[in-house]
Amino acid sequence: MNANSFRALMAATPLMLGGCAAPALLPCESPAGPVAWIANYGWHTEIILAATELTGPLAAFRAPGTAALSFGFGKLDFITVPSPGLGDFVRGAVPGPATIRVLNLHVPPERSTSSPLVRLTLTSSSLGALQTFLSDAIVRAPDGTPLSAAPPPDADTRFYVTTRGYSLAYTCNSWTADGLEQAGLHMGYAIVTAGGVTASVARIGASCAAN
Repeated sequence: MNANSFRALMAATPLMLGGCAAPALLPCESPAGPVAWIANYGWHTEIILAATELTGPLAAFRAPGTAALSFGFGKLDFITVPSPGLGDFVRGAVPGPATIRVLNLHVPPERSTSSPLVRLTLTSSSLGALQTFLSDAIVRAPDGTPLSAAPPPDADTRFYVTTRGYSLAYTCNSWTADGLEQAGLHMGYAIVTAGGVTASVARIGASCAAN
């Protein structure tokens, strides 16, 4: 699935698997520290980090002109389909290999999507823990090179081999929640929907509505 198709699909499915209603969030003000963004595309969530904040192995993903990087977990034979249809959604419910999708954003996250975007203020240690989670989720060759899971559909999108598989018990949203939990943000248990992620994130005091 290329970047344009992915964005179009996300915009067309805002209510799919929405899950729990989230508490209302106040608009964001100037951040008091490092931040991360959680994008809710209706059925799928992703973690976004500013390019300037990337350190260690993640810094290698930063390309010239990149404002931010979006990281998402998904089923390999679904998220890589250029134009998924109903049959792909049905097959997407069957457990199988997963991938980490890394997307270079050339504009600030707030301008990259019209879907709900929550910003979280982090500490330096929680940002480091989140980056460790994201880096560790990608399988690497002995020389440290990330292993490609599928051909890149465009210059801004890459798919990488990841450490675990996809199932309805462990979805893209479970993965997002795991990353935030590792960053020290207390999420709920057994989160599998985008709505579950959003509702949990909205209850964190350092969260705000970014768009």
